[in-house]
Amino acid sequence: MEKVLIDLTNTQLYYHNKVNFHGGGEYGLKILKKLIKNSEKTGMGVFFNIGYQMDMQLIEECKRANINIHPCRGIESILTLIRKYNYTTIYSNLPIQSNWRNIRLPENVRFIFTIHGLRGIETAAGDTFKVLYDNEETAVSDVNYGEMINDGEKQEKVEQCKREYRSLLHITDNRIIITHSVHSKYSILFHFPEINRNEIRMLYAPLKETEMINNEIEEMKTLTHMNLRSGAYGLMVSAGIWRKNCLRGALAYDMLYDQDFDFIPKDFKTVILGVKNKNTYLNRLKHKERFVLCDYVEEEVLEILYKHAQLFLYPSLNEGFGYPPLEAMKYGTLCACSVNCSISEICRDTVWYFNPYSIEEIGNRLLQSFDKELRIEKKERIEKVLPVIFNRQKEDLEKQVKMILGESD
Repeated sequence: MEKVLIDLTNTQLYYHNKVNFHGGGEYGLKILKKLIKNSEKTGMGVFFNIGYQMDMQLIEECKRANINIHPCRGIESILTLIRKYNYTTIYSNLPIQSNWRNIRLPENVRFIFTIHGLRGIETAAGDTFKVLYDNEETAVSDVNYGEMINDGEKQEKVEQCKREYRSLLHITDNRIIITHSVHSKYSILFHFPEINRNEIRMLYAPLKETEMINNEIEEMKTLTHMNLRSGAYGLMVSAGIWRKNCLRGALAYDMLYDQDFDFIPKDFKTVILGVKNKNTYLNRLKHKERFVLCDYVEEEVLEILYKHAQLFLYPSLNEGFGYPPLEAMKYGTLCACSVNCSISEICRDTVWYFNPYSIEEIGNRLLQSFDKELRIEKKERIEKVLPVIFNRQKEDLEKQVKMILGESD
């Protein structure tokens, strides 16, 4: 019987608090809760870093399931835990965020870990728009759209990132790597040809733990408070992260408002969440009154905004999976997304796609979203395809748990 030790260090609250929500952290909690339900099958243990805040409710849940609790001062403590408790499998959902560099596991111990994507490598060249997030005084007109960082700087960043990932590969040859898309799988193989293809398992990230919003009074109260009308706004999220590319999305909406199309309602607005500095946007928009800029919001508010948006716009420059469009589509909300990386693979033909570096092309898709016939067509695709995606997420969660427990390869 496998004895499984689970890394909780990257589900700790200190990590979530940096960005309010993180797909990798959410994923780790989902896997853990599924494993807890199967804890009677194995002598399971969990470890966390006592130097950071921990969700004690989660620890109590582990205790009720008779899971061993191991507060630690660092990753190196797991070698002692392995010897003392005879653990045969280590699982980590986000090991790249922890310091595993000086660890070498015994040969008989399996290390199963998740690489969500190679964002640091794939976006090493940066983006000309990144300077706009870093410098409030820089105008859009001052950006040289053809200029990226030089090849030497890019290669240095790539090599640094590769060293971090190779520190994980050094831990053991007895490993299984989990990733969430074909894109990410072959990106890993491309950049790390020393990995055997059979070591990588491509499994969809699981469904998020959120309840569907169904409270009309609270929904209308929230929209009224934000001065919004149901179906009369576009939505973007995670605006404080340059890779999410929300500024180009905002500029595309601003171009539409400038054209004053008669089929776009006069009270239509753009809601942007996760904004850390409003001036990043306001200094570059002509129609400021048509934008609602907010920091991160409570989960219930986010769900309401997903549900009532005319369109969810996701111009992200890099994704290993991409939760947000699926979260919006579960309400039947239409989406327009960048074609980059994993997004088109996961969302298939349920959304409109665009080149995320082209403001004009983003604007084109925004304009399409007001076409009633095109909207009907996309809604039909959502109704048909989304259940298939959700079923795949459920099935792959079961596969992953069985793999960790040693019940399957």
